[in-house]
Amino acid sequence: MKPPPVSDTELLGRIAALPGAKSNFKHLVREFGARGEARARLEEAIGRLLRRGELIELRPGHFVVAGRSREFATGRLRMHREGYGFLIAAHPLEGVCGDLFIPPGAARKAMHGDLVVARVTRIDAGGKAEGDIVRVLERAHLTVVGE
Repeated sequence: MKPPPVSDTELLGRIAALPGAKSNFKHLVREFGARGEARARLEEAIGRLLRRGELIELRPGHFVVAGRSREFATGRLRMHREGYGFLIAAHPLEGVCGDLFIPPGAARKAMHGDLVVARVTRIDAGGKAEGDIVRVLERAHLTVVGE
């Protein structure tokens, strides 16, 4: 008998309920009692959530829910011709007013329109935030023409 697939909402809910909305793969396997094919389905669900940017992999096997984290944000990068950019977050960031500023050095890691994960490095008293790109989830432009 084939085990039922792990739903994305159930998986996100279980991780979000944990302290800091963080979990590791071993804990999730124990939590769901995933063995054999059920473990493979759990891995598939985690992969789907990572590709959509709803889960962020901090380091191999360690995950955090993107919408519940103050430390990380997922969204589209909007570049300025001067070299800096802004991350338009998919989920509102707690304590942040407006978009996440990405300075020129950090903005070079991605291109305009890319779906990225950024670490919030600084939030000032007025709610303005600055960040650094951690990972590109999806490229907006698959090919680039230039010299």
